[in-house]
Amino acid sequence: MCCIIGAYHANYHTTQYVYEHRMGVKPGGNIALLACAGPMGIGAIDYAINGGIQPSRVVVVDIDDKRLAQVQKLLPVELAASKGIELVYVNTKGMSDPVQMLRALTGDAGFDDIFVYAAVPAVVEMADELLAEDGCLNFFAGPTDKTSKCRLISTTSITTARTSSVHLAVQRTT
Repeated sequence: MCCIIGAYHANYHTTQYVYEHRMGVKPGGNIALLACAGPMGIGAIDYAINGGIQPSRVVVVDIDDKRLAQVQKLLPVELAASKGIELVYVNTKGMSDPVQMLRALTGDAGFDDIFVYAAVPAVVEMADELLAEDGCLNFFAGPTDKTSKCRLISTTSITTARTSSVHLAVQRTT
């Protein structure tokens, strides 16, 4: 759990033309947790709901119905709602345009904080498209292939290195 909590506190946000980093997820913001129905993801969902960070919305995305059903039993939307948090579970498998559907959940504003829990380039690329202005993307699970590259809208390209304790965060700016 300590690496999950650390990741939540490693994200940062700024105000345009004010050169100060505010560490942590955006209070009252939108969080997307991608590829998040496995063991680490369950911890991330739990912390988003019970960790006192108070997002307004948490969207959990995975492509495995069985895993999503299990997570929904462990962490039901009613639990999050009782804490003032909208919790949404989404299976994007087979969707023609998952980015459009997920952005629609935020009124097309995008997500303030996104965590990627699988070393899948397509998931990282989707995360980049989901970022809001000043959004922060945390590659919680870096690729195991050291030559892997992901094309990102906010940068030309990033090659991530597999390490045991470093999380690469990318902040969206215009």
